[in-house]
Amino acid sequence: MIKVNIASSTNCLPDFINYDNNIFLHIVKICPFSIKFFPKKYQKTLIDFKKANSKYDLRIWNCKKILPLKDSSIDHALCSHYLEHLYKADGLQFLKNLYLKIKIGGSLHLILPDLRTIINKYLLESENSETSQRASDCINFDTILTHEKSPTFIYNVLEALGWFGLQHRYMYDKNSAIKMLIDAGFIIKDMPLDCPSYDFYRNDRSIHIYCIKS
Repeated sequence: MIKVNIASSTNCLPDFINYDNNIFLHIVKICPFSIKFFPKKYQKTLIDFKKANSKYDLRIWNCKKILPLKDSSIDHALCSHYLEHLYKADGLQFLKNLYLKIKIGGSLHLILPDLRTIINKYLLESENSETSQRASDCINFDTILTHEKSPTFIYNVLEALGWFGLQHRYMYDKNSAIKMLIDAGFIIKDMPLDCPSYDFYRNDRSIHIYCIKS
């Protein structure tokens, strides 16, 4: 059985092929002994990637590209907190490419931050006299569609190279995410208890959608 965890970061799963393209993963695979030379604010993340790389099947891959697997070969795919980092049209193409790689009867577990949750937080804070003046931060910053300060040159380079998912490009509520999946060819189903990624981020208030290729 082939199971993949797309854009896993350090949140890897056993018995899955975990794909990610973070610059820190490149570093620990190429030169793991260089960690001590990095500023302390980066060392924990580097150490986490080093541990994940040694414990799991963690492979470097730019997940915007078609996965390096045969068509109709994947039994189950987990895609957690990645689709929102793509522009809407790119997100649809990503799902269509993934559809080709999943076998008939195979499944996809999609997890996304919920735009409705952020909007509800904004509405709640905007109606509170103590928080109303900063309520707009919920929309502007909780969505990660923008930042308070201009991004640095290094930030822009890393984003352009696809090495970081530092910013969101399109936010979804459950209905819009379902439409994207249907447009890509998937059929929405209730998630079975034996879903290989059933417990992944189960209690974090994200959108969880289970679908199959038929």
